[in-house]
This record gives sequence, structure tokens and C-alpha cells, in this order.
Amino acid sequence: MLNSDIGPVYHLVKQLGRLLPAFFSDIGAEGVMRDISTRIDEICMRKDPLSHFLRKQSHVESSNQIVGLMEGALSFWKTGSKEGLKPLLPPNIYAQIETTGPYVDGVHRMVGRLFEQEDLNGIDDLLKLDSDRLKERAGRVAALTAAPCCGD
Repeated sequence: MLNSDIGPVYHLVKQLGRLLPAFFSDIGAEGVMRDISTRIDEICMRKDPLSHFLRKQSHVESSNQIVGLMEGALSFWKTGSKEGLKPLLPPNIYAQIETTGPYVDGVHRMVGRLFEQEDLNGIDDLLKLDSDRLKERAGRVAALTAAPCCGD
């Protein structure tokens, strides 16, 4: 259905998708993904436009398109380049994204160091890590960088 021409019946298909429990659990938008996006937004006191938009979209959209946005955010935090976010964000949100500053610098250092220490090549490699290992490594990286996150 995702690759079908549903334009004429888009709203009906969207309503149907909301009725199917597998729709939400397949992407995790109602569980861990939503909880994490909320936590990140709260840490940043809702002042980081990217984190705030990410949280709002994961709560409202609840579709597989949010996965691409989250991967784009991870890529931005890894590289510091926001170009990859351009097709994923509305122009007004994209214009608000800073490439340096209190809501970017600490996260950029932490994600960059995590990629270095784990010898990861891309976002896919990060997503394949076991969650317990990722938590342990992220905690270790946070202690090493001693970098404040989101203006803390």
C-alpha cells in the first residue's frame, strides 16, 4: 500500500492506518521513539527547534516518515551539517536550525566521539548497536567529553 497511488483516497487510507495497531508498533512511534523524543525536547527545555520539531512530529505523524527525520537529525548531530535536513523539514524550521551553539555543540561532540569509539561508519551502524551497549557507551562518552548538552 505504501508504494501505491493513494492520492485520491489519502485521508481514508490515513484513517485506516490509525486503526491498525501494527502501523504504530512497527515503527515504535507510540513507545520508545516517542519517549526518547520527549526526553530530548525536555532536556533542551523546548528551545532547540530541531528537537522540538522531532518530538512534535513523532507524536503527531506516527508514520514511517518520522524514521527518516530521526536519521537526518542523528546525521546532523554527527556531522554538524544541516543540509541533509533540508528536504525533511519545513523551510521555517530549517531556517531556525543553528549549526553551532548551546543546543548543538555538546550533542555534536558526543555523537562524533561515539562514532569514533565504536568505529561506526554511518547512522545504520549506530542503529544496529544493542541498546544496552549503546547506553553504556554513550554514558562513557558523556563522561569523557564532559560537554554540556542542550545548554546545560
